[in-house]
Amino acid sequence: MSSQPTWRQRSTRRHGRDQLAADVEAAIDPPTAGSAAVLLAGDAGVGKTALIGTVSARVSPQRRVLVGHCVGETAGTLSYLPFVEALARLDATDPAAIDDVVAVYPAFARLVPRRATEDEAGDWSRIVEAVHGGLELLASSRPLLLVVEDIHWADESTRELLTLLFTRGFSTPVSILVSYRSDDLHRRHPLRSSLGVWSRLRVTRIDVPPLEDAAMRALVRAADVALSEETVTDVVDRARGNAFFAQELVSVAGTGDRDDLGRLLLRRLDPLGDDAQDVVRLASVVGRRVSHEMLLAVTDLDAARLDRLLREVVDHHILEPTRDGGYTFRHALLAEAVYDDLLPGERVRHHRTCARALQDRPDLGPAADLARHALAVHDVDLAITSSVAAGDAADRIGGPAEAVHHFENALSLLPDTDERVHRLTVRAAAAALASGRVTAAAGLLRSRLRRDDLPPLERAELLARLAGALNFSDEPADRVAIVDDALSLVPETGEDDLRADLLTRRVEALWIDGRIEEVLVQAEDLSRSGMLDDRRHLRTEVSSIVAKARSQEPDGGESLAAIDRVLAGWGDGVDSALLRALHTRAQILFRHGDLRRARDAHVSTVELARSAGLQRSPYAAYAHALAVLCSYEIGEWDRAAELAADQGEHSTEMLASLQAALSLVHAGRGEPEAVSIFERLRELWEMERSNVVQSGTAALDLHGWSGDLAAARKVRDDVVSFLRAASHQAHVMAEVRLDALLLAHLAMRAGRAGTTERAALLDEGRHLAEEAASVWRQQADLPPRTIEAWAWEARARAEYLFLRWQAGEQVDVDELLAEFTSCRELFARKEDRYEEARCRSRSAMVLDAVGRADEAGRERKAAAATARALRAAPLLAELGSTGAPAGNDPSPRAAAAIPQTPTPALTPRECEVLELVSRGRTNGEIGRQLFISTKTASVHVSNILTKLGAANRAEAAAIARDLGLLG
Repeated sequence: MSSQPTWRQRSTRRHGRDQLAADVEAAIDPPTAGSAAVLLAGDAGVGKTALIGTVSARVSPQRRVLVGHCVGETAGTLSYLPFVEALARLDATDPAAIDDVVAVYPAFARLVPRRATEDEAGDWSRIVEAVHGGLELLASSRPLLLVVEDIHWADESTRELLTLLFTRGFSTPVSILVSYRSDDLHRRHPLRSSLGVWSRLRVTRIDVPPLEDAAMRALVRAADVALSEETVTDVVDRARGNAFFAQELVSVAGTGDRDDLGRLLLRRLDPLGDDAQDVVRLASVVGRRVSHEMLLAVTDLDAARLDRLLREVVDHHILEPTRDGGYTFRHALLAEAVYDDLLPGERVRHHRTCARALQDRPDLGPAADLARHALAVHDVDLAITSSVAAGDAADRIGGPAEAVHHFENALSLLPDTDERVHRLTVRAAAAALASGRVTAAAGLLRSRLRRDDLPPLERAELLARLAGALNFSDEPADRVAIVDDALSLVPETGEDDLRADLLTRRVEALWIDGRIEEVLVQAEDLSRSGMLDDRRHLRTEVSSIVAKARSQEPDGGESLAAIDRVLAGWGDGVDSALLRALHTRAQILFRHGDLRRARDAHVSTVELARSAGLQRSPYAAYAHALAVLCSYEIGEWDRAAELAADQGEHSTEMLASLQAALSLVHAGRGEPEAVSIFERLRELWEMERSNVVQSGTAALDLHGWSGDLAAARKVRDDVVSFLRAASHQAHVMAEVRLDALLLAHLAMRAGRAGTTERAALLDEGRHLAEEAASVWRQQADLPPRTIEAWAWEARARAEYLFLRWQAGEQVDVDELLAEFTSCRELFARKEDRYEEARCRSRSAMVLDAVGRADEAGRERKAAAATARALRAAPLLAELGSTGAPAGNDPSPRAAAAIPQTPTPALTPRECEVLELVSRGRTNGEIGRQLFISTKTASVHVSNILTKLGAANRAEAAAIARDLGLLG
């Protein structure tokens, strides 16, 4: 008999999990028909697996239960591991069910180990459809519960597949239960982004909290071992609600051992015999989960002897049997402790044994495992071949992030002279680009191009791939020269594929350089040559470039029809060329001011990319960011934030575009995150200049709203200096927008500044206005200007005139109002509700000052309605400010109606409080809704009453309505 305590069957009711189990059951079995998704979160050892086991046992009579695990050792290496495991078990227990699914969805077999074929090409979109359709089909005859444990260890492809399943849902009763260690999620853990996405997809999250003391005591006393009350109290205190730790502490109770947890866990091995301990140590090298066949292959034991040792190990709760005939460590922490305790020589010896077993029997594990063991024993040749094989496997089933990881491992081990380096470099760069890692792709190619002894065709191919990668970056480079260098290395005949690709890259490079006439000529020549006739991908790319070029002509409307013809003739399949054409179509709509259709087109592109497993590709990422930007400009800020939050699948550099677009919403709402994003993105400025403009605009505006003109000036100067240097131009068009915004904030300061400061502000404003006008004139020879460009040029003129008026200079008021009216109409044509409202706010200030109160009220009311809808707190605060500009001589009526000392503006928080005051909320209710204390709410209310000159809350609400601050 084992000397370890035996644990009785632990009912959830007895140990404080009865309500939690009921909650999980209810969540996976919603009252309405269809699917359900549940996330189970909790610290390591808190009891997630036990809870899942209880729930699974309860529902198994009614539901088919499939369970798959993610394993730490294979994180980022083995694609779709939990799905492979779950389907392998189903194949072993109910092969007919698998047969039925494969008959309808052949690609489903790719994730069933016994049925997968090595030479079958991977098609991610088909696998996605197969998994989704297969689960739906399985659930058509019997409700299905899919359990995925330890998602914090999942590979990127598994996380993305779950995202897609959560997004689509099911028409048959499919429930998905996913668990993860919440204490493992550090700030940059890849699962964090996925969790953010899932939280917005109606996925229910249930936290598994530490057990309360009463439940812990019941758990401790459930062991068949005599424990004193003092020991029970000690265990409960030390375990801190963690069921696993409590069990481990009970196991060594009375020994006086106070080692760290790793030492504590290793004490579980002490009662085992030497041979049994060796089996456990060897199992820790194989991995947390190990098949019986693998253990038999890596030991020198006969089957009977191994069975006896395993029975001893299982009886002592070190390993536990799995349904598929293998074993798993009872807890990941135990596996890690055993592995870390191995001597260096012992560890290498066991890894070598595992590697040999996998070489002799490839069916015992994936190539990724063989690569891991080979690296551990420094078997370079084996590590190279197995890493390449693992990359091939990931590539076949649509896991580019995992593929590039393996290819890079192989490249790091190969000498530069090895003939395999060229092909691996090209494949690794393609995988990096497909996963959105543009910089990594370019870096891999450039590293290889540094060699002087490359064969001409190899160099030409690398240059072609580099030119393609640079298309997704604003990094300064002579792209045309790169392509021409490559073309000079390719013979006129015999290499048509490479030459056609390079000629396409040349058209692209000319477009990026702004050489529109040459783009159209060379594209026409390439089309007439016939080289694109049988190359749909390249033909579509060239058509997209031409459509974008023609969209900048005065009659550029034909470009939309042209790209529609391309899309109509596309046919089946989804690849980067199709995404590019769709992205181009949306950009054309954006350029011509049709922002709502542009936003919808970008969203559709993102959804199509996801359905094909291409959501990490650059065009999908660009479409995602532009959907956010369009939503911002048409005044759907909540939608913009919702779209931006759905960012789990993008690489860091692609994610920058989403963050830059979202920063505009943050700035409009007065949220400091706008400045944080601007500073975080500095290191990525070289990648995408539009990100610099957007995040710079947001940071400048936020600093301006807060009154920090020095910080606003610095942002403007930093952005302008960078853009000028990056474009090698004396001026860039973005200066007009930045100067207009800075002029706006200078003008507001001038209205309350002293004489000396007003003079300085006027000098600074005059310089900015002259700069903006100069830029506008110098850029006249560029392609036809967009509505946006005209709007910002008008805004710069209007804000400078407003600055002069605010500073007390004699200004024709009718001219000033006409300028803001013109500016407002341009922003309205562009559907930019926020900037339209800001123009109305300016007009209201002027109209108030000259005594045209009725007109001012209408303008203010319209602006306030927009500001409230957007929750644009700074603009609401501005609308709450009244008063004549400094040094100005308002009409007698205005002088009588408007205080000579301007009423201080309300802060963003005060605007929020004022809104609730107008609804009759008490200070306590305001505090609870805004997550502030009642006392703080009271202080805000007092400040509002003082600023508005109100005697009570009702009067404050009435004044606010008169000012247009409330509906």
